[in-house]
Amino acid sequence: MTAILHTPRLFVRQLIGGSLIALLGACGGGGSDGLGTPIAQPAAASTLSGTAATGAAIVGGVVTLKCASGTTASPITGADGAFSVDVSGATLPCLVKVSYKDASGAAQELHSLASTTGTVNVTPLTEMIVAAASGGAPSALFAAVKPDLAAVSAKLPAALATVKTRLDNLGVDTANLPKNPLGDKFTPAIGNGAGDAADKVLDDLKLKLGSTGKTLATVVNEVSIGQTTNAPVTAGTNTTGTATGTTTTTVGTTTSTTSTGTTSIPSTETTTIPTSTTTTPTPTPTPTTTVTAAVGTQMGGARHGNALNLTNAVTTPASSLYLTDVTLPIAKGELTTDGIHYYIADSSIYRVTKLNPATDRQSSFAGAYTITPGFVDGTGAAAQFGALGGITTDGIDVFVVDKGNHSIRKIAIATGAVTTLAGSGVAGYADGTGAAAQFNNPHGITTDNTNLYVADFSNNRIRKIVIATGVVTTLAGSGVSSREDGTGTAATFSNPYALTTDGTHLYETDLFGRMIRKIAIATGVVTTMRVGNSVVASSSDIRGITTDGTYLYITDNDNLKVVQKIAIATGVVTLLAGGATSQATAVDGVGVAAKFNAPGAITTDGTSLYMTDGPSLRKIQ
Repeated sequence: MTAILHTPRLFVRQLIGGSLIALLGACGGGGSDGLGTPIAQPAAASTLSGTAATGAAIVGGVVTLKCASGTTASPITGADGAFSVDVSGATLPCLVKVSYKDASGAAQELHSLASTTGTVNVTPLTEMIVAAASGGAPSALFAAVKPDLAAVSAKLPAALATVKTRLDNLGVDTANLPKNPLGDKFTPAIGNGAGDAADKVLDDLKLKLGSTGKTLATVVNEVSIGQTTNAPVTAGTNTTGTATGTTTTTVGTTTSTTSTGTTSIPSTETTTIPTSTTTTPTPTPTPTTTVTAAVGTQMGGARHGNALNLTNAVTTPASSLYLTDVTLPIAKGELTTDGIHYYIADSSIYRVTKLNPATDRQSSFAGAYTITPGFVDGTGAAAQFGALGGITTDGIDVFVVDKGNHSIRKIAIATGAVTTLAGSGVAGYADGTGAAAQFNNPHGITTDNTNLYVADFSNNRIRKIVIATGVVTTLAGSGVSSREDGTGTAATFSNPYALTTDGTHLYETDLFGRMIRKIAIATGVVTTMRVGNSVVASSSDIRGITTDGTYLYITDNDNLKVVQKIAIATGVVTLLAGGATSQATAVDGVGVAAKFNAPGAITTDGTSLYMTDGPSLRKIQ
């Protein structure tokens, strides 16, 4: 990964009630100049240590400090992004800079601010926070002859609130955002391993920057002038730099108009924050840019949190029939979404494509257009796949079932790099790690963002894969072809085909199984969904299943060719679309007036349903 990769009021309350109190107390509790500006205090301890990361750990980065006074050494970040520096000869606050080269070899730098000894992290989030607190580019602050770091420290609460709001408007999932990104310890991704929940915020930030066409430098400049929306930044409105934040400006030494007063943060406590000593003009109003923001939270390769409010109108998006670079209709595909894009496993040409519903365009994502299967890891078109099955995403990576190679492949959303997570490439049955595990013609797949769950079709089992390690185990199924409820291997399946999850249970359909099975993730208990004594969804050919967390949505490729909704709590089934006579053809319409050709995979972006229908994609809204 590179350096460029939801209520604010509640967030600030958490900051004030949590670890930031200690931070503020340290940077301002020792005295004041009478104007409310904290006086820099000598370091009470001797060490600053922390983690530098962009999601992945920054390895070999040079750490440089600029403190209120004194000098320090310049350590190098380790394999886990960690660093430690002796500040016994310095007076805090200290501005921290980590210089490094990204994956392309380009020089990058990130900044942070340490108001006390202890932990200080350096990440894209801290770069944004320093920009918001200083009112300019962090690089300009670091280049200043004598920056007023104590004044910048005093503005951290307001800066954090600004950054939180900006992240929300970018569509970043901030549920796991630390109370104090500057000082709360976290674990970054190291090598092929995954980071912790806080680290996923960094990954999601990079994802959303890429999907909106922004860079970190752009967003850093936006928050430096207090902009929290997606409106474009007008160059020249930031008095401390240009729109890219590259102009070096002396901070804290120029003569300027000083505003006095306080800003009260809505909370159970009130914190007095001196306002900026530099007057920043209001940006020139500019037209807003429409940016697709993800709705709800990522789960099961779809977006959850909102029960869909559908009119049951079925349409065929213009992009659905043809890709942008080849004139070949999608003949057979599975799909998933991160709420921004849809990812389509197109088995007819052995590749994965990406659909941007905001622009209604498809493009290649991984694998080359070919009629010849292969089994090669690589980036983009260099990767090769066999016949593809199900596909899912945790919002960071896309996971696709390569059933032709009896394996599970992982595709990094940011780069298109394809690796093999699990499976030997040979049909079989074995639990194990990575290539030591074996599958037999797997098909369906879903994720709770920690583990993958795979419908191992010819092994008649449900398999579990730990995303971070590639460890494969059997969650349920004995291997015997039948449909008996039970716990773990006492349960049986007959050609398990499609899967989805709400994070607590899996919902599975066997091919031609005429029922939906419910599997408790924690225990492996398998039951058949029923209403009274009747089996739910007794249609003969369920081909796709997804959920918004409240309802299940299924596609049925039997003679009626319908899309149905099932209430998870009650099992009550409702017809959404299709079901009239003369099916096996694609006709847009509302409810039963719509017709489907061959209903297949289905997913939701939290607002609408998208499904495959023979050579087309169809949308239900």
